[in-house]
Amino acid sequence: FENTCTGEIFVNLARKSLINFPWQNYNDFKNLLYIDLPENNIKEIDGKMFAAFPNLKWLDLRYNQLTSFPKEVQNHPNLNTILLNDNKITELPIEIGSLPKLQGLTVCGNPIIFPTNQILELYESELIDYFKRCWKEQTHEISLREQTPTEKKNLKYAKKKIKTNRRCWEIC
Repeated sequence: FENTCTGEIFVNLARKSLINFPWQNYNDFKNLLYIDLPENNIKEIDGKMFAAFPNLKWLDLRYNQLTSFPKEVQNHPNLNTILLNDNKITELPIEIGSLPKLQGLTVCGNPIIFPTNQILELYESELIDYFKRCWKEQTHEISLREQTPTEKKNLKYAKKKIKTNRRCWEIC
């Protein structure tokens, strides 16, 4: 499974009639970079897999039977390409937006209801940006909920002040 020319470790299990990915069998390969699993019958990916492979860059799950994608992908440090075409996924997790190196995300051929078709029709880079914005907004809202009552009061006052200043600027 190691490419002797580059030293990169990859797993190619395309077209093996798998119903799941036995990632535990590869647990010793901490430097695993590429996992190719297209054209199988995989229905679910165990989210624990992402913690087991911190160096993973590429994940190809095209042409499977997935109905969801794990939220445990959250903050994976190196994942830059996720291929999910032609599955049965109805909703993509916004945790995809937490991936700092994500550059490739393909999802066509899925009956996705979130995000909407209008969002899914965007260019790939715009789709990734959408998820990054969603993630940032969600984590910002969570951090606001964790504030003390005094902090919330101060923030409310600051927002009111900004609105007042905006009105002043518009008049001037």
